[in-house]
Amino acid sequence: MQKILKVALLLILTLAFLENIGYAQTKKKKPQYQRESERKLRRSRDSVLQSLNKADTSVNSLLQRLEKYTTTFNQLNNTLAEGLDTIDIGQQLPTVARRLDKIQVQTNTQKSSTLRYLFVLRDNLDHIQGSLDDWQSSLDDIYTKLIQNQHDLILFTKDTLLKAAPADSALKRSFFLQRRKVGRLWHKTDSINRNDLIKVNLLQDKVAVAYTKILDESDQIDAKIRRFATIAQ
Repeated sequence: MQKILKVALLLILTLAFLENIGYAQTKKKKPQYQRESERKLRRSRDSVLQSLNKADTSVNSLLQRLEKYTTTFNQLNNTLAEGLDTIDIGQQLPTVARRLDKIQVQTNTQKSSTLRYLFVLRDNLDHIQGSLDDWQSSLDDIYTKLIQNQHDLILFTKDTLLKAAPADSALKRSFFLQRRKVGRLWHKTDSINRNDLIKVNLLQDKVAVAYTKILDESDQIDAKIRRFATIAQ
Protein backbone atom coordinates (compact mmCIF):
# COMPACT_ATOMS: atom_id res chain seq x y z
CA MET A 1 0.00 0.00 0.00
CA GLN A 2 2.79 2.30 0.91
CA LYS A 3 4.50 1.55 -2.40
CA ILE A 4 1.34 2.45 -4.25
CA LEU A 5 1.07 5.74 -2.35
CA LYS A 6 4.73 6.54 -3.08
CA VAL A 7 4.27 5.84 -6.80
CA ALA A 8 1.11 7.95 -6.92
CA LEU A 9 2.82 10.79 -5.08
CA LEU A 10 5.78 10.57 -7.43
CA LEU A 11 3.48 10.75 -10.47
CA ILE A 12 1.69 13.80 -9.03
CA LEU A 13 5.00 15.58 -8.41
CA THR A 14 6.24 14.73 -11.88
CA LEU A 15 3.09 16.06 -13.54
CA ALA A 16 3.26 19.20 -11.43
CA PHE A 17 6.89 19.72 -12.41
CA LEU A 18 6.16 19.25 -16.10
CA GLU A 19 3.22 21.68 -15.86
CA ASN A 20 5.43 24.28 -14.25
CA ILE A 21 7.99 23.91 -17.02
CA GLY A 22 5.31 24.34 -19.68
CA TYR A 23 3.90 27.38 -17.90
CA ALA A 24 7.37 28.87 -17.59
CA GLN A 25 8.03 28.34 -21.28
CA THR A 26 4.68 29.91 -22.13
CA LYS A 27 5.56 32.92 -19.95
CA LYS A 28 8.90 33.20 -21.68
CA LYS A 29 7.33 33.18 -25.13
CA LYS A 30 4.66 35.73 -24.33
CA PRO A 31 7.08 38.67 -23.75
CA GLN A 32 8.77 37.83 -27.07
CA TYR A 33 5.45 38.16 -28.90
CA GLN A 34 4.78 41.41 -27.05
CA ARG A 35 8.22 42.78 -27.91
CA GLU A 36 7.74 41.95 -31.58
CA SER A 37 4.32 43.58 -31.53
CA GLU A 38 5.78 46.65 -29.83
CA ARG A 39 8.51 46.84 -32.44
CA LYS A 40 5.95 46.82 -35.24
CA LEU A 41 3.93 49.54 -33.55
CA ARG A 42 7.06 51.58 -32.95
CA ARG A 43 8.12 51.25 -36.60
CA SER A 44 4.66 52.32 -37.68
CA ARG A 45 4.73 55.38 -35.41
CA ASP A 46 8.24 56.27 -36.59
CA SER A 47 7.11 56.00 -40.21
CA VAL A 48 4.21 58.36 -39.59
CA LEU A 49 6.41 60.84 -37.72
CA GLN A 50 9.02 60.72 -40.47
CA SER A 51 6.36 61.44 -43.07
CA LEU A 52 5.08 64.37 -41.06
CA ASN A 53 8.58 65.69 -40.46
CA LYS A 54 9.41 65.28 -44.13
CA ALA A 55 6.31 67.18 -45.18
CA ASP A 56 7.04 69.92 -42.66
CA THR A 57 10.65 70.16 -43.81
CA SER A 58 9.50 70.34 -47.43
CA VAL A 59 7.13 73.22 -46.69
CA ASN A 60 9.76 75.04 -44.65
CA SER A 61 12.23 74.57 -47.50
CA LEU A 62 9.78 76.07 -50.01
CA LEU A 63 9.03 79.02 -47.75
CA GLN A 64 12.74 79.61 -47.17
CA ARG A 65 13.25 79.48 -50.92
CA LEU A 66 10.59 82.13 -51.42
CA GLU A 67 12.16 84.26 -48.68
CA LYS A 68 15.52 84.03 -50.45
CA TYR A 69 13.94 85.27 -53.70
CA THR A 70 12.23 88.08 -51.79
CA THR A 71 15.57 89.23 -50.36
CA THR A 72 17.23 89.05 -53.78
CA PHE A 73 14.49 91.03 -55.54
CA ASN A 74 14.41 93.68 -52.80
CA GLN A 75 18.17 94.15 -53.15
CA LEU A 76 17.84 94.46 -56.93
CA ASN A 77 15.04 96.99 -56.52
CA ASN A 78 17.13 99.09 -54.15
CA THR A 79 20.02 99.09 -56.61
CA LEU A 80 17.82 99.88 -59.61
CA ALA A 81 16.12 102.68 -57.68
CA GLU A 82 19.46 104.52 -57.62
CA GLY A 83 19.11 104.95 -61.37
CA LEU A 84 21.54 104.44 -64.22
CA ASP A 85 24.86 106.27 -64.16
CA THR A 86 24.41 107.27 -67.78
CA ILE A 87 23.07 110.83 -67.54
CA ASP A 88 26.35 112.46 -68.62
CA ILE A 89 26.71 110.09 -71.56
CA GLY A 90 23.15 110.73 -72.72
CA GLN A 91 23.60 114.48 -72.47
CA GLN A 92 27.00 114.62 -74.22
CA LEU A 93 26.32 112.20 -77.06
CA PRO A 94 24.31 114.70 -79.17
CA THR A 95 27.16 117.22 -78.89
CA VAL A 96 29.68 114.58 -79.94
CA ALA A 97 27.51 113.63 -82.93
CA ARG A 98 27.36 117.26 -84.06
CA ARG A 99 31.14 117.66 -83.69
CA LEU A 100 31.74 114.56 -85.77
CA ASP A 101 29.43 115.82 -88.50
CA LYS A 102 31.33 119.12 -88.50
CA ILE A 103 34.70 117.36 -88.71
CA GLN A 104 33.40 115.27 -91.60
CA VAL A 105 32.55 118.47 -93.48
CA GLN A 106 35.87 120.12 -92.57
CA THR A 107 37.83 117.12 -93.80
CA ASN A 108 36.52 117.74 -97.30
CA THR A 109 37.02 121.53 -97.38
CA GLN A 110 39.89 123.51 -98.80
CA LYS A 111 41.38 123.98 -95.35
CA SER A 112 42.14 120.28 -95.11
CA SER A 113 44.72 120.76 -97.83
CA THR A 114 47.23 121.85 -95.20
CA LEU A 115 49.05 119.33 -93.05
CA ARG A 116 48.67 121.42 -89.93
CA TYR A 117 44.88 121.55 -90.30
CA LEU A 118 44.71 117.78 -90.79
CA PHE A 119 46.66 117.23 -87.57
CA VAL A 120 44.23 119.50 -85.71
CA LEU A 121 41.30 117.49 -86.99
CA ARG A 122 43.08 114.24 -86.13
CA ASP A 123 43.77 115.49 -82.61
CA ASN A 124 40.07 116.36 -82.16
CA LEU A 125 39.09 112.87 -83.29
CA ASP A 126 41.55 111.28 -80.86
CA HIS A 127 40.11 113.32 -78.01
CA ILE A 128 36.54 112.31 -78.88
CA GLN A 129 37.61 108.68 -79.28
CA GLY A 130 39.08 108.73 -75.76
CA SER A 131 35.73 109.87 -74.38
CA LEU A 132 33.90 107.20 -76.34
CA ASP A 133 36.28 104.53 -75.02
CA ASP A 134 35.42 105.56 -71.46
CA TRP A 135 31.70 105.60 -72.23
CA GLN A 136 31.83 102.18 -73.84
CA SER A 137 33.62 100.76 -70.81
CA SER A 138 31.09 102.29 -68.39
CA LEU A 139 28.12 101.12 -70.45
CA ASP A 140 29.58 97.62 -70.72
CA ASP A 141 29.91 97.42 -66.92
CA ILE A 142 26.34 98.60 -66.41
CA TYR A 143 25.05 96.23 -69.09
CA THR A 144 26.87 93.28 -67.50
CA LYS A 145 25.27 94.00 -64.12
CA LEU A 146 21.81 94.29 -65.68
CA ILE A 147 22.31 91.00 -67.52
CA GLN A 148 23.27 89.36 -64.22
CA ASN A 149 20.11 90.81 -62.68
CA GLN A 150 18.09 89.32 -65.52
CA HIS A 151 19.74 85.96 -64.97
CA ASP A 152 18.75 86.04 -61.29
CA LEU A 153 15.20 86.99 -62.28
CA ILE A 154 14.93 84.17 -64.80
CA LEU A 155 15.91 81.63 -62.12
CA PHE A 156 12.65 82.37 -60.35
CA THR A 157 10.51 81.59 -63.39
CA LYS A 158 12.42 78.35 -64.03
CA ASP A 159 12.34 77.13 -60.43
CA THR A 160 10.28 73.94 -60.79
CA LEU A 161 10.34 73.32 -57.02
CA LEU A 162 8.07 76.32 -56.53
CA LYS A 163 5.46 74.71 -58.77
CA ALA A 164 4.96 71.97 -56.19
CA ALA A 165 2.27 72.45 -53.55
CA PRO A 166 1.97 71.16 -49.96
CA ALA A 167 -0.68 68.50 -49.44
CA ASP A 168 -2.07 70.17 -46.35
CA SER A 169 -4.76 72.68 -47.34
CA ALA A 170 -3.76 75.27 -44.73
CA LEU A 171 -0.10 75.08 -45.69
CA LYS A 172 -1.02 75.14 -49.37
CA ARG A 173 -2.98 78.37 -48.91
CA SER A 174 -0.12 80.01 -47.01
CA PHE A 175 2.40 78.88 -49.61
CA PHE A 176 0.39 80.17 -52.58
CA LEU A 177 -0.19 83.54 -50.88
CA GLN A 178 3.52 83.94 -50.28
CA ARG A 179 4.38 82.82 -53.81
CA ARG A 180 1.88 85.30 -55.29
CA LYS A 181 3.45 88.10 -53.23
CA VAL A 182 6.94 87.20 -54.46
CA GLY A 183 5.55 86.96 -58.00
CA ARG A 184 4.34 90.57 -57.87
CA LEU A 185 7.74 91.70 -56.56
CA TRP A 186 9.43 89.74 -59.35
CA HIS A 187 7.24 91.37 -62.02
CA LYS A 188 8.05 94.86 -60.73
CA THR A 189 11.79 94.17 -60.59
CA ASP A 190 11.81 92.46 -63.98
CA SER A 191 10.03 95.41 -65.64
CA ILE A 192 12.49 97.97 -64.27
CA ASN A 193 15.52 95.87 -65.17
CA ARG A 194 14.28 95.25 -68.73
CA ASN A 195 13.61 98.97 -69.26
CA ASP A 196 17.11 99.79 -68.04
CA LEU A 197 18.56 97.18 -70.38
CA ILE A 198 16.77 98.84 -73.30
CA LYS A 199 18.05 102.30 -72.30
CA VAL A 200 21.64 101.10 -71.97
CA ASN A 201 21.43 99.19 -75.23
CA LEU A 202 20.24 102.30 -77.08
CA LEU A 203 23.14 104.31 -75.65
CA GLN A 204 25.58 101.57 -76.64
CA ASP A 205 24.25 101.69 -80.20
CA LYS A 206 24.65 105.47 -80.36
CA VAL A 207 28.19 105.26 -79.01
CA ALA A 208 28.98 102.51 -81.54
CA VAL A 209 27.68 104.68 -84.40
CA ALA A 210 29.82 107.63 -83.23
CA TYR A 211 32.83 105.34 -82.87
CA THR A 212 32.41 104.08 -86.44
CA LYS A 213 32.31 107.66 -87.72
CA ILE A 214 35.51 108.44 -85.84
CA LEU A 215 37.29 105.47 -87.37
CA ASP A 216 36.10 106.39 -90.86
CA GLU A 217 37.17 110.02 -90.51
CA SER A 218 40.48 109.02 -88.94
CA ASP A 219 41.22 106.70 -91.87
CA GLN A 220 40.37 109.47 -94.33
CA ILE A 221 42.56 112.03 -92.57
CA ASP A 222 45.44 109.53 -92.17
CA ALA A 223 45.27 108.84 -95.90
CA LYS A 224 45.64 112.57 -96.64
CA ILE A 225 48.53 112.85 -94.19
CA ARG A 226 50.29 109.95 -95.93
CA ARG A 227 49.85 111.70 -99.30
CA PHE A 228 51.55 114.78 -97.85
CA ALA A 229 54.40 112.55 -96.70
CA THR A 230 54.68 111.00 -100.16
CA ILE A 231 54.81 114.42 -101.81
CA ALA A 232 57.43 115.60 -99.36
CA GLN A 233 59.68 112.70 -100.36
